[in-house]
Amino acid sequence: MKILFITNTFPPNICGVGDYTFFLCRQFVQRGDKCVVVCRKDDCQRDAVEGISVYSVVEKWNKSASKIVLGVIENEKPDIVSLQYVPHGFDAKGLPFGIIPIVRNIHKTGIPILTFVHEPFVMINDCNPKHLFVALCERFITGYVIKKSARVATSILNYKNRLSWYDDSIRLIPIPSNIPLLTVDDEKKNNLRQNIDADGKLVVALFGVRDKNSILKAFSNIFERRKDIKLLILGKSDWNGFQPDWVYRTGKLSAEKLAEYFNIVDIFVLPEKVSRRMKRGGVCLKSGSLAAAIQYRLPILTACGDHTDRVLKDKLMFADFSNADDVEQKLTTLLNDQSLRKKMSSGYGDLLNELTWEHTYQEYKNIINEIL
Repeated sequence: MKILFITNTFPPNICGVGDYTFFLCRQFVQRGDKCVVVCRKDDCQRDAVEGISVYSVVEKWNKSASKIVLGVIENEKPDIVSLQYVPHGFDAKGLPFGIIPIVRNIHKTGIPILTFVHEPFVMINDCNPKHLFVALCERFITGYVIKKSARVATSILNYKNRLSWYDDSIRLIPIPSNIPLLTVDDEKKNNLRQNIDADGKLVVALFGVRDKNSILKAFSNIFERRKDIKLLILGKSDWNGFQPDWVYRTGKLSAEKLAEYFNIVDIFVLPEKVSRRMKRGGVCLKSGSLAAAIQYRLPILTACGDHTDRVLKDKLMFADFSNADDVEQKLTTLLNDQSLRKKMSSGYGDLLNELTWEHTYQEYKNIINEIL
């Protein structure tokens, strides 16, 4: 079988949707299928991956892109097309009208389209006419894409509910992490702990590209008071100039090196944003960071909002990250209660299987088998 994926970018460009497409392609290729990727033109030098052909040929996702995509389709003759759809990925303003002629003309060829909606459309904001216009246009475009698709899937229940007006049979496929599940031996763990000065300490970790202002006060109150904990800031961060002795910043690392550090983490903090008025946002099953922490069976302190899937609500601890006192209280509870941490670590159940690339592949394969 040959699958043609349409995505705005593709590795080595840094993009969540591009990475998702790459990892999914790799699953198909490992099982003997062929994958073709059409993406925006760039100057990247890509390592050859057997079974994946990359056409970096689209200057801009406008009407003329349709002819380019159809040319690749005519040349490669795929069995199915998978559109990796996100409005702001195909247009900086979130108005990807150029996708309409692409899906219309692919539909005319008779080749079925499987669309994965990474983000559907912005929510209507009655106080801002500009947002209202964008929201209505995105709804129209998304609805058209769904109408021309043989099947549609998305990652979280919130998105499925928002899209159900167009199609009540949309499938849910949560998004795994790009960080591999690696186990290191005790000697390696001890070396890592010594390197970050965390011998005999509890390690609290979070990714560095986060809103540090909302959690800095809470963390400072706890960590300055206690000497038995270490804050591990993973990956690239903007915490420059903030280097008390209870902090260790890894800097930018490969996924494999990040995986090593996950082996010594005791508590993972994921400060997702939640709007105060509408409670929009929160942790959800489209988060690769969440998927990584779950795969490593870490107790997680995060934020709950309208995006938060029901299956997560009895498995995680939630705090209001705009309230330093609440964050301090919840993190202190986790630090002091070892039995609670163990209970959370052992409570992920089916999510351990569902948040894997193997499961994602199988869900895609099941849908494709229904179509073809």
